[in-house]
Amino acid sequence: MPVAIYGSGEAGAMLSESIQNSNRYKLVAMIDDDDKKHGTVINSQMVHSPNVIEKLISENHIKLILLAIPSIGKIHRRKILKRISQYPVNVMELPSVENIIEGRVTINDVKQVDVEDIL
Repeated sequence: MPVAIYGSGEAGAMLSESIQNSNRYKLVAMIDDDDKKHGTVINSQMVHSPNVIEKLISENHIKLILLAIPSIGKIHRRKILKRISQYPVNVMELPSVENIIEGRVTINDVKQVDVEDIL
């Protein structure tokens, strides 16, 4: 299944490594709000601007976006989720920062985002 990761910090990098070892998921894009990261490469994946999400989804047949920014505030998170909710993709997010720091996060540890989170 083609997936994208939203967030190219440590959590996104760790998740991208985990996906490379997965037979179920194929990482096709990374997305980040930080202009300084656009065009950089993390684990062989180019980091893109959120402004091209629609194009990335269409061209790569992305079915799932993994939100890998566990330390963001509720307002920023809601803004990201609202933007992504316009597209026909599922969204899942990583667990707590503590689990990431302790190295206990793999692709199997993501959880579905509730619709209420977007509203």
